[in-house]
Amino acid sequence: MPPESARAAATSRPTTSPRTRPLINSTVAATAMPRVSQIAIITLGIIPVFPRLCYNRRRYRHAFVRSLAGEDAMTSSGPILVVEDVAHVRDLLVMTLRFQGYEVFAAANGAEALEKVAQRPPALVVTDILMPRLDGYALAYRLRSHPQTRSIPIIFISATYVTPEDKAFAQQLGAAEFIEKPIDTNEFLLTVAEILAAQEKHTLPPLDEKAFYQGHKERLQAKLAQKNRQISRLERLLPTLPEPQHDAYKAMLQEALTHRQAIREELAEIEAHLQALAASEPGDASSSEG
Repeated sequence: MPPESARAAATSRPTTSPRTRPLINSTVAATAMPRVSQIAIITLGIIPVFPRLCYNRRRYRHAFVRSLAGEDAMTSSGPILVVEDVAHVRDLLVMTLRFQGYEVFAAANGAEALEKVAQRPPALVVTDILMPRLDGYALAYRLRSHPQTRSIPIIFISATYVTPEDKAFAQQLGAAEFIEKPIDTNEFLLTVAEILAAQEKHTLPPLDEKAFYQGHKERLQAKLAQKNRQISRLERLLPTLPEPQHDAYKAMLQEALTHRQAIREELAEIEAHLQALAASEPGDASSSEG
């Protein structure tokens, strides 16, 4: 297709419906994105939205951040670590950052992220919260608990942990920013640029161990109740659906079951930690001796 036809098609393409909630939603004007970036986003099935007024209002802020940091400062402070268990979301976040000139490496869960941080400390961690093996909350707590990694800024991204209580707990763990999915690409990139440009040391003291595990337990219990409700609704709905819709909702149910299992496993580990902490408290030992 000739360039003129491609531009005409891009401007006439309808924007996403509110019912369609892509994981990453671009709100940058078409002219603000590299052509290869536009192609990559469309290839991955994510339809960009181009409100020009929105872009015009934000471009000055973006220019200010870039001039404040300097073109070289955006990558000189070290790589960005992206931690996300969903492969296509992880790949898209990595690709989006690399198109802006950042050095990026990735991990599929918190445990893998800790291994990579030990090999090379990043300048910034962008992490999902609900993940198997070690979730984003636990990853942040581990990073904050060690002097070598305590000052690394952390951006939380989540579609599940979005209540005021979830965000308050993230702040207690020293989060630099909390971004809800679907992710607005422009705002995400601006947030990353601002945090790296500021070069502030995040020296908030880590939570007390018992306070962390208790807070984490409460957040997981709330999510487990939410997942149980979602699974019950899907199980009631599935037998009533026509065949063309069945596979999509069955996949949704399977994903919810996988998430519930991950939450249960995390809760079991936290319960064990809390019991061990309670057993080690001085009052417990003296009462058992008496």
